Amino acid sequence: MNTLLVTNVLLLIVAALLFELVHPSWAPLVWLALGVFAVVSTTSWLKARHEHRKAMRAAKASDEEEFKVYWAEHQAIRAKYDPEHKWNEATSTPREYQEEIDELNQMHRAMLKRRFGEDF
Repeated sequence: MNTLLVTNVLLLIVAALLFELVHPSWAPLVWLALGVFAVVSTTSWLKARHEHRKAMRAAKASDEEEFKVYWAEHQAIRAKYDPEHKWNEATSTPREYQEEIDELNQMHRAMLKRRFGEDF
């Protein structure tokens, strides 16, 4: 939960307790107002949280689609230079292959960073 919201609610509870000591006849009205504030604040926070999560899910789905396109292009480049898939980790790769893969990575750099982190 938002720390500012929690802080405000706690301050309002303390203020309501102090107000109840000074004006005990107004206590039910103060507690009612505090309850309404808490409900409205929590509802708005939940709505914002829902919208944020919805946007994150949409962004993740978009990244997944872009990754499928990236991976198909990557495999096409690999098939172009190694049609029999004989390369392994110890094999040196042609410079042209490296350049095409680097160019592909640059085109999809933002998605790759979101998906794999800054180290990619």
